[in-house]
Amino acid sequence: EREREREMHSPLLPALHSKSLEDIQQDLFSLFKQTCTGIVHIDLKQRTAVVLHSNDRTWTVGNVYDWDQMLRVYSNTFLDERDIRTAMRSFSAEHLLAHLQAGQHSLSLNVRYNMKELRWVNVRAHLLEREKDTLPSAYIILTEANEECLLNTIVNCYVYNNCDYFIYLNTADNSYTMFSGSSDGAPMLPAHCDDYAAAVVKYASTHVVPEDQEMVIREMSIARVREQLDKNGLHAFYCGVIDPVRGYTRKRLEYRYYDQPSGMVLLSRTDVTTIYIEQQAHEKELESALRQAKTDPLTGLLNYQGALEHSMDLLRQCSRGAAFFFIDLDNFKVINNTLGHARGDEFLRQTAAVLRAEMRPGDMVGRVGGDEFVALLPGLTATATVEKRASRLCDALARLADRHVPGLPVSCSIGIALAPKDGEDYKSLAYTADMRLYAAKAKGKNGYCL
Repeated sequence: EREREREMHSPLLPALHSKSLEDIQQDLFSLFKQTCTGIVHIDLKQRTAVVLHSNDRTWTVGNVYDWDQMLRVYSNTFLDERDIRTAMRSFSAEHLLAHLQAGQHSLSLNVRYNMKELRWVNVRAHLLEREKDTLPSAYIILTEANEECLLNTIVNCYVYNNCDYFIYLNTADNSYTMFSGSSDGAPMLPAHCDDYAAAVVKYASTHVVPEDQEMVIREMSIARVREQLDKNGLHAFYCGVIDPVRGYTRKRLEYRYYDQPSGMVLLSRTDVTTIYIEQQAHEKELESALRQAKTDPLTGLLNYQGALEHSMDLLRQCSRGAAFFFIDLDNFKVINNTLGHARGDEFLRQTAAVLRAEMRPGDMVGRVGGDEFVALLPGLTATATVEKRASRLCDALARLADRHVPGLPVSCSIGIALAPKDGEDYKSLAYTADMRLYAAKAKGKNGYCL
């Protein structure tokens, strides 16, 4: 013990601590100034600022300024015009105080500092709140941006340029702060709110398209967000928003955890209207191509493939049965041989128009051969009703022939099959109806066989 005591009172010890605590603090501040281009202290309650150090404007050191006014003057004087709005929003006293209240103690931004030549400067805010007197304050520190800062800038620029807004959501107390917001006039949530749930309902009811409002309120609720994040690590969905200038816009909202234990979540909204419009156009083109592939180009009716697929869909949906008509024009070749193929094609188009007029809205009609047509009538199974339909159709086509090809022996014959009695799919029904079509022709044509 005596040996240790002698070591503690060694003559080397006083020399080692020859500087006072005040001297050491001054040295540290001097070293700190050498690495910084500027230091400002802000009283966030009073919104006043004291310049502690400035390489560029030494005469301002020690002066007290209104912080928001000082920020506006410095931003407009020294920053590149693309960064002015971002700096004004990010480092305003109101935003810094909201940032501190959200539990965050630092905020960093890289800007283009335009003095004699364009260079990058990192602006960092360190936020403090002393518990004994609850005086919130901030230190703004400017340093030359290094490679890491520039990388962060690239990330920030990507987020800001690609997102309508970027929100820091506290799911524990139902509040949020917006760090970045679009300046193009697009409808957004308020910049800061202590009642996130109420803001979502108001926003959805006012700006979201009616068909998406209920979905948006559900998907943006804190309970739903946390459920999906805990399950998948990501929660995202799309909705339509009415823009006062652009009209309908498409938005993608994405939630990710920033700090899961404390319930801190990052929410970003991205405009995907251009992509959405392109996808819609592509889908319409694809739908048109598919429709054309299943459509008879001469009459506009379904072709064989279209009739096959649509019939199968109707048969699956209809539990009450259906009637299947196989319709063939009698002596159609006479038209081509005497009046020419153009008149024959025109008569086929007129036949298609008669078939459409005679069928109900939910019935299927198609052209499956040169002068062969098919029709499926869901829910029609009573024999008397089916025969009445077939007779009426024969009469309508006979009248068509009298008007457009008078004197020619053109009429139609119909073979009829009933589902499920004669089959439950297109091919079996078509086979039976085709056999009965031949029977109808054998009886003298211009009639039907059931």
